[in-house]
Amino acid sequence: MKKVFLVLAVISLAFTSCSSDDDNDPVVYPENIYEGNVVLKSPLEIEQFGENNYTIIKGYLRITDPENEQHITHINGLTSISIIEGSLYIEDNPYLENLSGLENLTTVSRSMHDSSIYIKNNTSLSSLSGLDNLTTFYNNVNIEDNAILTSLSGLENLTQALYLKINNNELLNNLDALENIVINEGVEIIDNINLTNLCGLRNIENLYYSNIDVFGNAYNPTQEDIENGNCSL
Repeated sequence: MKKVFLVLAVISLAFTSCSSDDDNDPVVYPENIYEGNVVLKSPLEIEQFGENNYTIIKGYLRITDPENEQHITHINGLTSISIIEGSLYIEDNPYLENLSGLENLTTVSRSMHDSSIYIKNNTSLSSLSGLDNLTTFYNNVNIEDNAILTSLSGLENLTQALYLKINNNELLNNLDALENIVINEGVEIIDNINLTNLCGLRNIENLYYSNIDVFGNAYNPTQEDIENGNCSL
């Protein structure tokens, strides 16, 4: 009888161990398409949309609290989204601290001139962590007016954009996360008053058009300076 109990105990332990390992695996969502644009203006709307586990949005996604009333502090409910066939707007969210919840997002794209990423006026946003798996993108990246953003960490896997615009992020001090990116048309880095290290822009030598504006930062190297390694104080 003791042998029977021992065998059952071993089987139970093995099953529990396997279940625990499975719990740590990333969730794979079946394809689920939302047709149209999505605007989320409150934690409740984010939660309710997230409950549908959409993986593809055929339109843009906008997350915003323009009246500063809804207290969007996180977007964890959006973990199923992997593709946005349009633009991504994260704007005017004074209580949003990070972008955790977008970890499965790999693609923001519709066509070469019809998608953008706007991360603007999020005054509590300290990190872009959550965009770490974003790799496919073809148009404009705009990161502006995020008062306590200190780095662009989270964009390390982004490899290509047409135009890069990083303006008025008061505490931003480096662009290291952009070391893998190739910019095809233009760069605008303006009024980031603590930005002293622009070495992440060394791939701007691949520009097809010399449309580069760098001024109003703590350090303002020329394109030649950056290409020659004189990219930081």
